[in-house]
Amino acid sequence: SAAVPSVSAEVSAILKDAMRRHRKGDAEGARRGYERAIRIDPGDGDAHGLLAMLETDLGRLAVAEGHARKAISA
Repeated sequence: SAAVPSVSAEVSAILKDAMRRHRKGDAEGARRGYERAIRIDPGDGDAHGLLAMLETDLGRLAVAEGHARKAISA
């Protein structure tokens, strides 16, 4: 039987794809990925930090601040 991937491996793969989308300018695709990673692992500091950067890029500073705080406290 195949091994079940760990949550951290799943989150890592999702974040890798979301970062690729972010670099290509697909803000909505990136946001969906970052938010999916956070739903899987709400304490993932990298996901919150990346989402904070995306929200900053989009001028959504209050939302960015909330994710930045979660990233710092992770």
